[in-house]
Amino acid sequence: MIIKIPLDIVELDNNSFHVFVSGRINGCPCDFIVDTGASKTVFALNYLLQVLDKPPVSNPDIQSAGISASHLESHVGQIEDFSMGELRLRKMEALFIDLSSISELYRTVSDKSIWGLIGSDFLLKYKAKLDYGSQTLSLRVPKSIITKI
Repeated sequence: MIIKIPLDIVELDNNSFHVFVSGRINGCPCDFIVDTGASKTVFALNYLLQVLDKPPVSNPDIQSAGISASHLESHVGQIEDFSMGELRLRKMEALFIDLSSISELYRTVSDKSIWGLIGSDFLLKYKAKLDYGSQTLSLRVPKSIITKI
């Protein structure tokens, strides 16, 4: 089944656009950047500590780096309830890193607080299509994991 999720395309500077999608983590509304250049989907440790049932644990075996190529400490954990549009995932294994500097940057130029980056792993898994014209993210999702929210 294909589900369509509205995108919010925000111009941060003159001709500098960023693609956002809204969702929920454990019932808390949040914004994510759709980042086709990110190899992994990551969530903001600084925000998630407030809404996770169990804190994530540090995992030195996972290598994470930002665009500056400096090493970022990675944590693994579980999100009990993650949703975007009609997509709802329960007990989602997740990777957490400190995104506070990114979130702070976006807060100075927009009304967005960044709870995570939706990366290529997620986009490939759900055979995503970004349609800038209709401002939608289409995902091909097995019916078995779609529930009405």
